[in-house]
Amino acid sequence: MEVFLVLSISVIVIGCGDTSLFMSPVREPSRVTIHTLDDGEILPHGASIPVSLQFSPDPDGSPTVVVVVELFDADGEIIADSEFETESRSGELPEIELPILPDGVYTVRFSILDGEENTVVVERRFFYAVGRYAIAGISAYPPIMDPDSAGIVRAHLDVPPGSDPYVRWYSGSRVIGEGHVSTGADTIEVKSPSEEGVHPIRVELIPFVPESGSVVSSVLVQRSEIVVKRDRDAAGVELSPRDSYYSLLHLRGNFRDDGYRVKSVRAPRNGVAIGAPRVRIDGEVFGYYLDGSSGIRLDELVLPFDDGVLSPFSLHLRFLPYEFEGTRRVFHALGDEPGSARIEFEILLRDDMHGAFVLSYLDVAYRSEFVPLQIETGAVSSLVLSVKPGADGTPYSWFTNGRAVGDGTVPLALERNESAGRWTPNAGVSTIGGADGIVAIVDEFGVFFRDADKLPAADADVFSNAMRAQYGENFVYAEGFESSALVVDDARVEAGSLVIPAGSAVSFEPFFFDNEALTIEMEFERITSGLELEFFPVMTGGRRAEAAIERFPVYDASSPDQNPSGDDVEIDVDSEGQVIVVVVHATPELEFRLDEMVLNSTSPEGFEGLVVAVTTETEVRLRSIVAHRTGRRFATSPTMPATQ
Repeated sequence: MEVFLVLSISVIVIGCGDTSLFMSPVREPSRVTIHTLDDGEILPHGASIPVSLQFSPDPDGSPTVVVVVELFDADGEIIADSEFETESRSGELPEIELPILPDGVYTVRFSILDGEENTVVVERRFFYAVGRYAIAGISAYPPIMDPDSAGIVRAHLDVPPGSDPYVRWYSGSRVIGEGHVSTGADTIEVKSPSEEGVHPIRVELIPFVPESGSVVSSVLVQRSEIVVKRDRDAAGVELSPRDSYYSLLHLRGNFRDDGYRVKSVRAPRNGVAIGAPRVRIDGEVFGYYLDGSSGIRLDELVLPFDDGVLSPFSLHLRFLPYEFEGTRRVFHALGDEPGSARIEFEILLRDDMHGAFVLSYLDVAYRSEFVPLQIETGAVSSLVLSVKPGADGTPYSWFTNGRAVGDGTVPLALERNESAGRWTPNAGVSTIGGADGIVAIVDEFGVFFRDADKLPAADADVFSNAMRAQYGENFVYAEGFESSALVVDDARVEAGSLVIPAGSAVSFEPFFFDNEALTIEMEFERITSGLELEFFPVMTGGRRAEAAIERFPVYDASSPDQNPSGDDVEIDVDSEGQVIVVVVHATPELEFRLDEMVLNSTSPEGFEGLVVAVTTETEVRLRSIVAHRTGRRFATSPTMPATQ
């Protein structure tokens, strides 16, 4: 039965001006209750409106009731109506079939005439739409917020292509943000409460808003929570430990400095805004967006001085650069300590992503060459500049995402006293970005200044920390040769590489793993003939076996077929002849297959790792070595228990 008289009229979708969610005026007590769709429900095209009546016992009631159904547009104009009777013994009604309607907001009104006096009126507003509207979830950035800090909350929406729904955000009963998705309202900036705890937040998805601007509530609501906690440890890609950084800003929606300079005076020395930096999320990075003029100021020269002399340091910056023109300032520090030598330091970035620095001392400027930093606009990068002042000059090294990308020396010679770390603060100003600054989201900033023994040092673990972050629980070992104090047999560390002399061999620390495939990557400046690898098993208990797999050669990329390979060891050399990738598939019996050769460990003890040795007939420079598990596991041998 078709209930509505379908009228051929134009529907103007505007607000009716009445914002009540549910109207049920009852002039006299009634024995009738109406059950139908929820207010704010979304009906797809072709759907019908379900309706049923529930009668309470009333022996004097009328045997029939009259039902009047009316459909209104958003302007309150009636589109269609219908009237019928139903017996009070049966509350089931046929579904209300809708006429052909454009997308929009509509109101259906049910009027129940129960006798001559009693009338029940129920109205429901609903959205009539093509396609699916849903809230897939809510994400908060950062996931755990500091108190009194800015953050970003984003609703992940599933909506039809080309649609522009309305989003409204609530904290408790208070609306904290709203607007169309096209204006970015699906993502809002929030400020966390000052109290620790779990604070509720919810978002409402509204498919349409009438032209009058009267927003109709929707049933599409998703709830979530903002977690607020103070003094939490660094996590993920955040820099740590804090005691190794003279200045340390995690930029978790605030300019709080967690570095040593704050701890040493036991008082806050937080940064302040230059211009109007705002929190922003882009892909995997959350931080402050600097627009080329905005920035962060620290009211101190945040370079470390040991007993009054500039000491080694590594400046860390995790950021996502955007396109800009010319040369921009990444960081600038100017000291003005009365009675001290004037010092100025700045890092510059060109629009071709080449970087350089200028270190001025006693009014003499020492400039490094611009080097390609191997970073891209629109992609997050971790940039590190290590500077090591000394009596014979000041060597420096650049790192991008843990990999060395450039080095050199500027002729600034500073005589340093042999001290145990007598750090002295220096008056001045340090800025990230600012006038003529970079256009980027800055996520992390830190000035590394001392090692685990609390002695002056640049960061010697840039590469290994980057690999640890990259591989997570699959990380085994990494060495980027940042520290010249590193001793590896007869080799020497020079300019961020391990120089292996001709006719010598070096062995690296054991790579421990358990019944699983292991990938070892070694990056050389170039691979020449006469380079060989061998593996020594490390037996249970840490004892290195005397017997090794027979030494085998690694050929360059022009002869890939000559590289050894098999079911258990694969050797690959990249197209530029620089990177050796060794994939070791080790069973508990330490069995390797090199072509047709099979070698087995005869020890009944089992094994728990490998030592890799490199032998070369000519001098080679090894830039880095990293070992990580591949995730592939092997069954435990019944005759040899797996080691732990």
